[in-house]
Amino acid sequence: MLKFYLLPAAAGLLFVLNSCQKRHNSNDGSILRRSVTNASGSGLIATNYVYDQDGVLVRLQLTMNPDNPNFWQEAIVLQFNAAGYLTKSYNAEYGNSAYNIQEYTYSSRRDTIRSVITPYRFLQPAYTRQVVLDDRQRVISDSTRALPTGDITFTSFTWDAAGNMATETSGLIVNGTQQTSKEITYTYDTHRNPFRSFGLPYYLVTREGKAFNVNNVQSWTENNFRYTWQYDYNPNDLPLNSFVPTANGGLKYEFYYR
Repeated sequence: MLKFYLLPAAAGLLFVLNSCQKRHNSNDGSILRRSVTNASGSGLIATNYVYDQDGVLVRLQLTMNPDNPNFWQEAIVLQFNAAGYLTKSYNAEYGNSAYNIQEYTYSSRRDTIRSVITPYRFLQPAYTRQVVLDDRQRVISDSTRALPTGDITFTSFTWDAAGNMATETSGLIVNGTQQTSKEITYTYDTHRNPFRSFGLPYYLVTREGKAFNVNNVQSWTENNFRYTWQYDYNPNDLPLNSFVPTANGGLKYEFYYR
């Protein structure tokens, strides 16, 4: 029987992953909220992490432009089966309109996840997706095929000896020919990454590879441009806030833990 959750925004416990599993560890420094502001201090997006009574992450509550009276809210909802595997995710707007619906199936060895993506409920599927994992349950390739054109967007990852993402390569294939490609390289600090415990389900719904990193990104280099993060840490060795300078002044991230 599938577990299905559609909860209001609330604080709770952290989702912790052991491979594809979903059990909770009460001593991991659980992140409850992340906010992003620009250089002038205006809010861009705030994310609340919502958990059930068993400590399972069931919803990401997103608020865009939270300082604006015309802010926009939506959610990413996660649905698991009784064995603890993510089987479905979707975005939900106000009024429960569902879109970007993904339904996941796993290979017998649990090293490949395939999904069918529907842009809006009651419509036909528009994409298929394949995610391939290494023997440590980290993503090494992620490709999405558009239906019916067959165009493929892809991302591949390599990992360093410390367990952090070393490179991220992405591009587009049209009619069997690669049209575009870019590569990002990363360096890391020596402090705890609060997203590490989110693992595979979090990656599947957000495509954020940092869910697997041991440490926090210190810098990344893209098209000969290098961006460097500045961090403050709390006594538990987790980032309290971070700032990255950009051409537009920079972005500030703030983290709240239970």
